[in-house]
Amino acid sequence: MRALFFASILLLCFSKITLAEAGEQHLKITDLVIRATTSQAGATAAYVTIHNHGDSDERLISINADFAKKSEIHEMKLVGDVMKMRPLADGIIIPAGGMATLQKGGNHLMFMGLKEPIKLGGSYQITFQFETAGTITLQADTISLSGKKSAKHDDHSSHNDHSGHSHKH
Repeated sequence: MRALFFASILLLCFSKITLAEAGEQHLKITDLVIRATTSQAGATAAYVTIHNHGDSDERLISINADFAKKSEIHEMKLVGDVMKMRPLADGIIIPAGGMATLQKGGNHLMFMGLKEPIKLGGSYQITFQFETAGTITLQADTISLSGKKSAKHDDHSSHNDHSGHSHKH
């Protein structure tokens, strides 16, 4: 009986912490994937969707990853007949009640100076720095150069969110 009482207290405490954290969080990050590379590749891209359930705009300021010397938020834009890619120094706005999709052929995450090849089936940590939400660190699953996930991942793996991951204000 005593063990049941302590278990109930622990569960109650955990529930309050979980509800408090969930109440403060207005972002949901889904579909985070990174492209696998060949052994000679020096750079790769990652794609993600960021949902803002808050009442005010949020800004993704920067990204960081230990597997790359340089991490940037990039824009791809057609200028005349040429597709140009450039870093977005001011980051990306995620509108209140809206979302930002970073995808192939558009805005995306770019990792340069890779310290190791990105292997299909691997999982790589990426840290997002937001203006108001602070730091959120997530694991990105890999996709092949053609954009397909490895067979070891099921459909649920593409719906990463930040719950249970490192989050600092």
